[in-house]
Amino acid sequence: MGITPTEAEMIEAAIASALIDVHVSLPGKIESYDALTQTATVQLQVKRVLPKTGGGFVTEDLPVLENVPVQFPRTKKFVITFPIETGDYGLVVFNEMSIDQWRSKGENTSPGDIGRHTLTGGVFQPGLSPVPQTILPSVLLGGADISANLVIGLLGDNAQIHITPSGSVLIGADATLQAARRTDPIQAIIPAGTVLVGAVQPVFNPVDIVLDGEITDGSDTVRISD
Repeated sequence: MGITPTEAEMIEAAIASALIDVHVSLPGKIESYDALTQTATVQLQVKRVLPKTGGGFVTEDLPVLENVPVQFPRTKKFVITFPIETGDYGLVVFNEMSIDQWRSKGENTSPGDIGRHTLTGGVFQPGLSPVPQTILPSVLLGGADISANLVIGLLGDNAQIHITPSGSVLIGADATLQAARRTDPIQAIIPAGTVLVGAVQPVFNPVDIVLDGEITDGSDTVRISD
């Protein structure tokens, strides 16, 4: 003879069953990306846990998500973009209600779908990665500490920009060369004994010749502030 569950147990079981289909956020992996629409096909990376009849649990893959919006940092006028590739990881955040109508109209509107926290309401936020993809100093320019500098660029590549707490901007491999600006003062020194001087009877310069001036032109590609 089976044991009849109490009212509290039935309520608890009903709540647990309903929560199985309530989704908040999960890590995801890009399977494909459309740069024109900024949407992706995403495979969620944590399996769903379901109760088994008679006790215990079983796990199963959640479905692959299609047409997931990819979120880039932006405002109405400014944006930061970067390439999204197959295999990239991130966090899929599931909205409380459907945002499809809002995305198409860009205004306060009815959700159309009354479902809440469903798998169809996900947004992919690039950045969250597993431990094996932790950003290490060895893949940053000059082995920099990511807790110290603001870093923008390619991992494991020289194409990086570092902004230090002191305000220095480092560009390129090891960033040891200094940038000169238009109107910066310059000084050229011609060492003694290297050039002939004098019109009647030329002799090598007995002392260093020091020439002072300023930079009159610079790069139109790289620009820096005064």
